[in-house]
Amino acid sequence: MGVVYLAEDPLLKRGVAIKVVHGGTAAQAEALRRFQQEAEVSARLCHPNVITVFDVGEEPDLGPFMAMEFVDGQSLASQLDRGPMDPEQAVLFLIQGLHALEAAHARDIIHRDFKPENLMISSDGRLKLMDFGIARTTAGQATTEVLCTPTYAAPEMLDRRPPSPATDRWAYCVTAFWMTLGTLPFKAPSMSALLYTIAHDPPTFPEKTSPQLQAVFLKALAKDPDSRHEDLRMFLNELLGALPFSAEERDRCSTLLEAGTSTLLNTAHRSSRGFFTKPGWLRVPRLVWAVTGGLALLLGVWGMVTLSPRRLNLQTTPEDAQVFMDEVALGTTPLVDARIPRGAHILRLEKKGYRTQEHVMQKGERELHLSLVKDLIRLDLRTEPAGAEVFLDGLLVGSTPVVGLELSGADVKRLLIKKPGFEPWSMTVSRGKRPPTPIRLKKLEPPPHRPLWKRIFQK
Repeated sequence: MGVVYLAEDPLLKRGVAIKVVHGGTAAQAEALRRFQQEAEVSARLCHPNVITVFDVGEEPDLGPFMAMEFVDGQSLASQLDRGPMDPEQAVLFLIQGLHALEAAHARDIIHRDFKPENLMISSDGRLKLMDFGIARTTAGQATTEVLCTPTYAAPEMLDRRPPSPATDRWAYCVTAFWMTLGTLPFKAPSMSALLYTIAHDPPTFPEKTSPQLQAVFLKALAKDPDSRHEDLRMFLNELLGALPFSAEERDRCSTLLEAGTSTLLNTAHRSSRGFFTKPGWLRVPRLVWAVTGGLALLLGVWGMVTLSPRRLNLQTTPEDAQVFMDEVALGTTPLVDARIPRGAHILRLEKKGYRTQEHVMQKGERELHLSLVKDLIRLDLRTEPAGAEVFLDGLLVGSTPVVGLELSGADVKRLLIKKPGFEPWSMTVSRGKRPPTPIRLKKLEPPPHRPLWKRIFQK
């Protein structure tokens, strides 16, 4: 639906992220409303673990835009795609997420879409909660609309109860489940099955999950909100007791749970580098260390070259074609500097009234200008006898024979053929349903002869 650009503030010379939205007038009006709401929430919170919005507006040639803080890092979802996190690192990020939600709830703001995709992790270890576009205030008018990501939706929201801090806490605990156990607690083959599972079934644990850890999450993800932990601090304290921590690690995390954000940030940054600084690694011979480091550097360079996203500029004639890359929607044309996976293979274009077009991406391909072909049906209409009038949806288009009559392949038309002295002939025409060749018209039978006295005295 949109694209995010990395830009520079011309006055302060700082990096900013600018989000713009594609789509029609209704979509842009809704986007502008959400952008304005997110900016208001950001101004109210002003918290180090919440993305800061700098500006919101609308440009004639661009549509709605939102300029916000640029986070040099990646989303938590990207990290989780690589597998379970180190328990201590997971807890450090969860504590920062706790601080963000507590700040929001203290100001009567319910996020309603807490999930790893909305949690950015900067290169220095700071976690940022973003996307308050569907947030609501507890002091405002109650709403029962189910507007959230279904995987993280609390059971009471599926019953159309108003969102509350408890629904944010549920989504937080689902995220914590994924961070510490490497999988989601509720999975199903279809959306309806997933919603049923969330509403009725207990979470599914990986094999070898300790009974203590199961007990913590069974309480956190209880169907009845009153049966869950009273707050997230209670949940995190129980989680710390169930995770395989040493006494020193557990005490350190417990201390950080009550500490300020700056202390937490420094510790999180050290923890992200702790894998390379533990005493056991220092005892490895220098030659082995050097060889291992060299290989890691080569692999890193190879990964950056082969796996990092590439940029694509795409124009189509006509414009406003929907673009899909390996079944993932990228937006509508023209696309400028769009990020696509380096291994992207099939580009697909769709536009009503035109044929779906696929293009196989070539290595190093960055600039594309593709022409769409109209999705037309060509009809040759002949009748026996000839000279019949041809109507499409009531509009006269000619007399038979008609050669090369073009119709849109996406439409269904009503074909009517009339000739004096013959019965009218009609059918619906579409891509899969075409008229026969030739069309044989049936001659009208003359009315039976009636004596004159019958025609006078009988109706």
